[in-house]
Parts: sequence; C-alpha cells; structure tokens
Amino acid sequence: MTNALSGRPLGCFERAQLLTAEAAAYNAVVVLRLEPLPSPSALTSALQEVQARHPLLRAAIDRRKGTPWFAPSSHPIPLEVQIRRSDDDWLDTVERELARGFDRAQGPLLRASCLVPPEGTTGELLLTFEHTVIDGVSVVQVVREILHRCAAVALGRTPTSEAPRPLLPPADRLFPPSFCGWRKWAGLVRIGLTQIVQELAWQVGTPRALRPGLHTTGTPRVCCTSLEPEATEALVRACRAHRVTLSSALAAATMLAVRRRLRPGEVGLTLRHFLFQDLRARLDPRPAAEDVGSYFAMLRVSQRVEPRTQPWTLAGRLNDQIRRVARSGVGFASLLLSLGTMWALLGSRRARMGDTALSYLFPGAVAEEHGPIRTLEVHAFASNFVIGPEYTAQARLFAGRLWWDTVYLDSDMDEARALEVWREIEHILTETGAA
Repeated sequence: MTNALSGRPLGCFERAQLLTAEAAAYNAVVVLRLEPLPSPSALTSALQEVQARHPLLRAAIDRRKGTPWFAPSSHPIPLEVQIRRSDDDWLDTVERELARGFDRAQGPLLRASCLVPPEGTTGELLLTFEHTVIDGVSVVQVVREILHRCAAVALGRTPTSEAPRPLLPPADRLFPPSFCGWRKWAGLVRIGLTQIVQELAWQVGTPRALRPGLHTTGTPRVCCTSLEPEATEALVRACRAHRVTLSSALAAATMLAVRRRLRPGEVGLTLRHFLFQDLRARLDPRPAAEDVGSYFAMLRVSQRVEPRTQPWTLAGRLNDQIRRVARSGVGFASLLLSLGTMWALLGSRRARMGDTALSYLFPGAVAEEHGPIRTLEVHAFASNFVIGPEYTAQARLFAGRLWWDTVYLDSDMDEARALEVWREIEHILTETGAA
C-alpha cells in the first residue's frame, strides 16, 4: 500500500483523465433528492468524516519533476448552501457544476452543494467529483457513508468513526499476472491493431456529412427523464427472455435512436459506442468496494446500424461483443493506451471520440431509505466536451423505474432535440419490452 501522507504519482489512466480535465472540466455530479434533507451542519460533519477516511478525498494534484502526483490537501470539502425555490432549481446547479473545474493545486477534488427548501423538508444534495479520483463504485460508497452518518444524527445517535482506508496504487500497478510481461505487450499490439481497423471501418463506412459535428466550443446541458414502472418491468423480463443484459439493450436503443434522429438516411452507418468496465474484480490485489479510486476502463465498440435494424438483433450483437471484450484483456490495454490516445485526440481535434456513450449503474446501488431519510431520486451526470461522444447518458434502476440522465452540448443540439432522442429511446424500449 502507498503512504497516504506522502501521496503517490498518478497512474496511466488517471493521467489521461487529468489531461482531459485540463482541456475542459471533467466532473461527475451526483444528485440525491432527500426527504428530509439533512441540515447543513449534519452534512458538513458527514463530509469531514468521509474525507478523513479516504485519502483521495483530501488530495490535491501537484507536479514533481514533471510527473503529476496526488499530494495531501489541508482544505476541507466545501459545502455551498442554496435556497431551493422550485423543484427544478437543482438542474441549473448541475449544469454549472459540470462546466466548473477544480483548483487541483489546492484540492480537494470533491465539493458539495445542498438546496435547502424554505418550506417543507424535501431538498437536494449534490456531490461534484473530479473524475481522476473516483469510479462508479467509489461514488456509491461515498454516498452510502454520508447518508449513514446523517441518518445516525437524525436518530439522535453519535456516528461511529470508521477506520481510515489506505491510499492504494493506481490500476496499472495492480494488473494480474495474466496481463504482465510479454502478455501485456502482446495485448497492447493486438488491441492497438483492432482499434486501427475499427477506426478505418468507421472512416470508410461513415460519409463526412453523417459524422457528428466538431465544434470549437460547447456548454454541457442536462435533460432528465424516466421509464414508467410497468414498462421498466416488462423490459427487464424481455431481456431475461432474450438472454441479453439490460445494459446491452439500453446501448442498442441509444445507438438506434441516434441513428434515426440525429443521422437520418437509409444508408447503413457504423456507430461507435463507449461503455465503462469496472476492473476491480480483475485486479491483483482486488481493491475493496469501500476503497475510493479510479478503477475502470473506457471501452469502445462499433456496430453497423441501419434505421430498420431490429432492437433485439442489435442488442444481441452488442451483448456478444461486450462479453468478449469484458472477458479479454481489452480493458487493461485500453487503460494503458488511454494517455497516448488522449494526447492524440486533444492535439489534432479532427474528429470526435465516438457517437454515443452510456453508463449503467447496477440496481440497488443506493438504498431508498437510510433510517428516517428517504432517497426520492438519484441522478448522475458526467461532463462532456467538444471531442466527446455526441450523445451521452447515465442510466439506473431505482424505485422501480429506469432513470435516464442525458448530458448534451448546446453546440450539438437544444433541449427539444435531446428530448426527441429520448422519446425515440423510450419508444424502442417500450416496444422491445412488449416483444
């Protein structure tokens, strides 16, 4: 384990994320609608305890001989208190947080906001992380710890302090023996060649007029929707019947909707889709779920999509492709290639990274109740920028619904077009669930 007092250098993927964050804000924003909203003092105390437990939540980033390091920060996690004037106030706060970077030299790389209701008890807690320090598992752990401590305070109890976690090495220092030595280099060559072939296929198969636009600027906007409980239940049943994961079905619906609504025409197009692989279970030693860090890989898959492609056909192809990718060493190779890839993309700015991206959070990640505190809604967003995918979304099952949080750039589309894409996704998912 690494000495938390002295910090450690950033790993390969963490440096790629830092490079992205230096070009444009690269944040993850989580929103919890709570009933009742804990008091600002209770939230401040919970944030202090969580920060004391996790080294990366009290880290800054400095450079030592040109190498970026996670270094200790003495600054507490800031909590901004706002007055909640309407049910939708939090949406404006999310858009602001997605576009606002961090003072990395000062730290920490997490800040919080709460929207306090002048009447009633329902309010929102927003947590904004820079992506260099967290993954989906980490976000869930931090949320659970904060709500657990706030629930104890609400019940009149003194929360118990949990043991501090160690500062773990980056993912590329925890590769299993099966992806070390010559196997690592063989995997890099194989994955590198595969990416070149996929990129050439996209270049050949996608006319310039039908490629996603490349703009010089763009501000992130958000759009939040959900699928009715009955349609959600039918979709889950249909996925089991067709033996595909819900994540594959959602990816297929996303690609089809983008193909139909943003790239109209009868010709078949190759679309590039990003998904996110949790690497923790394959690392050695395996980071615990309660350890905060960035232990995931961004994977890109490509599929030929026509307007009349059947959803289950595309979902099946994606399911097989994603399963092969997940079982191979592609995630490790992608992580090692990430820094060079981002250098090239940011340096050239000639094309976008992909067409669509979807992150699916496993069900039950956040409990609906923590003692007297009820979680009414959970939302999640990740910053996008001008060379990122044209359409990105975060999806999760919560309280019987499929929740869908879209991030789009105002240079790509307006809210009406984003809702049009969602309605097409909703139509596909509803028909798919009924099939």
